[in-house]
Amino acid sequence: MGAIGKPTQIIQAVGAVAGALLTAYSWVTTFYSLPAIIQDWRWGIGLGLVLFVFAASWILLDLHSRYVWWPRPYITFYPTNEECMGFFDKGEFYKVAQLEVFNHESLEITGCFATLISADDISFSPKEGTRKLQLIPFMDSDYKPDKLNWSETADVNDQHEITIPPQDARHIDVADTLKGFHYNLRKGEVKAGEIIPSRLHAFRIRIDGHVNGRAMKPCYFNGYIFSSLMINPKEAFIKNGRIKRKEEILRDQIEETKMIFRSGDWEKDRDIAGYLQMKAD
Repeated sequence: MGAIGKPTQIIQAVGAVAGALLTAYSWVTTFYSLPAIIQDWRWGIGLGLVLFVFAASWILLDLHSRYVWWPRPYITFYPTNEECMGFFDKGEFYKVAQLEVFNHESLEITGCFATLISADDISFSPKEGTRKLQLIPFMDSDYKPDKLNWSETADVNDQHEITIPPQDARHIDVADTLKGFHYNLRKGEVKAGEIIPSRLHAFRIRIDGHVNGRAMKPCYFNGYIFSSLMINPKEAFIKNGRIKRKEEILRDQIEETKMIFRSGDWEKDRDIAGYLQMKAD
């Protein structure tokens, strides 16, 4: 999310309104016999003015920093989580991890693009007789951060940028499982797990754009995706000593393809820990 959000705006508004009301009420008590909020009306007016001026100055400073100096739009991210969408391609079932980028501002965000700036695969590997997790850098040393694909392809320009209208959202197709897990990058698919198969992928995305004609302060999304076909590989095509029918294979793909897309720290996710241990056993 952006650096300035609704809670801060609410505090600013409440402070300005409270200051104005305290000043006005304290002044009115000098003419009418009303119960005083503060015994000495001069203190009431003084404190009210100080509160109002402070809140108003805070609001003006935020507006200047957000829209004039370096815009910091209020943006929120919504991963598709366990509701990752399923699609078919030439009879093959796959899932897509989609990230919603919502613009809470009253101004549109133009020239918006998403960049995959870092990514790691997390895998179990034998070590000293036990299975331990290890990080495998997904990107090699020659990788240059590339832009991710937007779902609304019709709205994307030649620079792979999109406009997010006020109080509206656009969606990034972060990754999918078609023919193996891969990130959906503009310059082509970069597949994971080519050396050591991995089911868990941690990454960081940077969002850039313009607000009111000025480059906005970048926003970042840290997330992870667990992706796996939970069915036993030995039973993918053969079960109980017989070759499975085509519709059985497809049904099992639909039911057993697992994809979890969440934000934050995967190490604190009990579901992920359970899946990793289950697949390692």
